[in-house]
Amino acid sequence: MRRSFRLVCVRFRHQVVCSSLLSAPSNAAFLEKTREQKVKLESIQIFGTKVLGSILVANLGFMKEVCIRYSLDAWDTSLERSASYVPGSSFQDCDRFSFNMNFDPVQISDKVVFCVRYKCDAGEFWDNNQGLNYSLKLLSC
Repeated sequence: MRRSFRLVCVRFRHQVVCSSLLSAPSNAAFLEKTREQKVKLESIQIFGTKVLGSILVANLGFMKEVCIRYSLDAWDTSLERSASYVPGSSFQDCDRFSFNMNFDPVQISDKVVFCVRYKCDAGEFWDNNQGLNYSLKLLSC
């Protein structure tokens, strides 16, 4: 009998949230924080071991590279997954990017940790959850 697994817990801004949907409101305070940091994880949805998310970046130029840097082994090694621009999602001076990742439970020892990187002509910017990194905990069902 094969056991199934799911990713359910997310560390988000100093707290652990166990939910299938984590979404930060796109309100004035969140937009201001995005402008200050230049990049912010906006939302994340978890479906079993598939993770979908959105990222807001300050529009500092036409060329943008947005990715998720993640680790399955507590940063002994890391991988990157590119995020894609969401057409028609720009508002004010911010652009939205989306990403998806699908994990094989065999790959994950305990949790997935990740942060967001935004690179453009103006520099390289990170959202690492105020130094804590974001984390997804693997639980067996």
